[in-house]
Amino acid sequence: MNTRLCCAVLAASAIALVGCETMETTAPPSRTMLQYKLPTLMPVDPDKQDQEKDGIRVSVAPYSYSANTIVRKEYRLVPSLIRMNNEQPAEVREIPSIAVTPDTVRLKVKIYNRLERVLRLAGTVVSFQVAGKQANVPKGRYEDFLNGIILPRQEAEYEVGGPDLADLPDNATIAFFLYDIVTATDAAGNPTQRSNFEFFYTLSRQDKQQEVSSSVNRITLGEADAQLLMQRSGTSGNVLSGPGQWVSMPELDR
Repeated sequence: MNTRLCCAVLAASAIALVGCETMETTAPPSRTMLQYKLPTLMPVDPDKQDQEKDGIRVSVAPYSYSANTIVRKEYRLVPSLIRMNNEQPAEVREIPSIAVTPDTVRLKVKIYNRLERVLRLAGTVVSFQVAGKQANVPKGRYEDFLNGIILPRQEAEYEVGGPDLADLPDNATIAFFLYDIVTATDAAGNPTQRSNFEFFYTLSRQDKQQEVSSSVNRITLGEADAQLLMQRSGTSGNVLSGPGQWVSMPELDR
């Protein structure tokens, strides 16, 4: 009788182990199509992207936009009958999305100094307008330009950031202004001439799609990470009641 009971226990344990092995199987990655819009910033008049006036030449070119796949991870604890070395089985799933970069209007501004004196860009008024209305742009996005100092017969290129793309409607007309660039001074260094430059663009967005893959994989967590995930997901101490909630755990993203 004891022998039969022992065999029954061993059989049950074998079944439990087989069940655990089944749970360890990772599902094959799934593939799906994500829709997104790719912006394009085109000059209204391409011939006016290179302007020369009062001894300086200003050339402006918009950045090209690209789409990149961003993967976010979520984690959850899963039921387990057997724990080795205080490790807790868990699952991690990948959630892909498409991010367009840069996420602002971005321009390359090249200044050619044909003057016989140093050109200082400090004091220049940098401004953007969207559909004829002033756009609020943080100064930090063009501060490098304002700090520019260009020697005679030299040139320099700067990156100028504009409004956030998320705030701009399709087919919006975007104006980029450089006002009050000092192009002449008197003997004492006081400005006697200031020059202005204006550039105009149209923002359009094209519908695109990209195939991405996602997967759910089995991992094991140490006791500290498992406890943290349990707290974050609100899972009770009895994980045998079922899988926990999916939650973000940046601490585990490695």
